[in-house]
Amino acid sequence: MKGVLLVNFGGAATEQELKILLYKMFSDPKILPVPCPLKKIIALRISRKRSSTSWKKYCLINGTPVFDETNKIAVALQNELPDHHIATAYSYSPPYIPDALDDLTKKKINDIIIIPLYPQYSLCTTGSIEAAAAKYTRRHKTLKIRFIREYHNNHLFIRFWSERIISHIKAKDYKDPVLVFSAHSIPLSLIRKGDTYSTAVEECAELISRETGYRHIVTYQSAINNKRWLGPPIRDTLQEISEGKQSPAVLIPVSFVTENLETLYDLDRVIIPEAMHEYNIHQISRVPVNMPDDNFISCLKELVYEYDQ
Repeated sequence: MKGVLLVNFGGAATEQELKILLYKMFSDPKILPVPCPLKKIIALRISRKRSSTSWKKYCLINGTPVFDETNKIAVALQNELPDHHIATAYSYSPPYIPDALDDLTKKKINDIIIIPLYPQYSLCTTGSIEAAAAKYTRRHKTLKIRFIREYHNNHLFIRFWSERIISHIKAKDYKDPVLVFSAHSIPLSLIRKGDTYSTAVEECAELISRETGYRHIVTYQSAINNKRWLGPPIRDTLQEISEGKQSPAVLIPVSFVTENLETLYDLDRVIIPEAMHEYNIHQISRVPVNMPDDNFISCLKELVYEYDQ
């Protein structure tokens, strides 16, 4: 039997788990490319500083849905691929990638396809998963790992979003809305190193927009530094929409395939209320992700079959 490993970012069920997640994330050389001793000190300081504030946000959304939705994706994909063993892992939460690979090899599964739950490739997300898998295979020479780097332009992935968007617009009874594709920002230094993330986000948004027939804008959220991170920032975009009287505005978190802190808190509890009260965009809402989705599962199934040829 062959294996499929679905890898997501991770989450936390307690404040202590969140502190560990933050430490592991900022210890990752793909996230924080600084010398090792300094990196650990910085990661420790950031994790201590951010854990309390971030945990309050987790509590406001009643905990992260990342684990539940990732598991639902795995179960749905397992039903579609009975000849494969479907497993899950997380970059910064248990089960970690090496532990999940250990579990698969103990089951005598030595041919594994890894699918990051990041549709658009970036050095700091998918690249980190690739690095973890490569490190593991250096110690397990007989293990065959194949890697699906991105699928932002897969026709079933485009259909996944386009059908959700059209359904959402009909339910809201919006007239001629603008689609605001919001992706997680990354440092511009990565783009200068050849990261193709922004190109993939823009291509993905264009394909979805064309499928729906609505005009669109690409914007970015969660930047730590707006001058050094990929933009335009979502707040600037929404202000321009307000000034140009282009609403209704439909937000699409195009870089995520599960609900998480950045969709349920950042977009729903911060960005949308700000847009309504500060920018006077009264017709604004977000398209939910909500897994599993038949089109998305079919997308993953198709990707696995393509790699099995």
